[in-house]
Amino acid sequence: MVDRLPGPMRDITFKFYTDGSVVITDNATGRELQPSELSGPALQFFVDRRISYIKKKIFGFPEQTA
Repeated sequence: MVDRLPGPMRDITFKFYTDGSVVITDNATGRELQPSELSGPALQFFVDRRISYIKKKIFGFPEQTA
């Protein structure tokens, strides 16, 4: 798991697109990650953004930023 490796937390970039797709990149290795590889705060961030996207698509709510 990404967040369970020893040492400081990893630097991860999330790119969310208007079509609902996402690209998650580990900046240290350049490797693209799958959502299933996330845990801890990175997973919570991803889930919060996905929920916001789904609400926007279903109900027309504006996307919230944290």
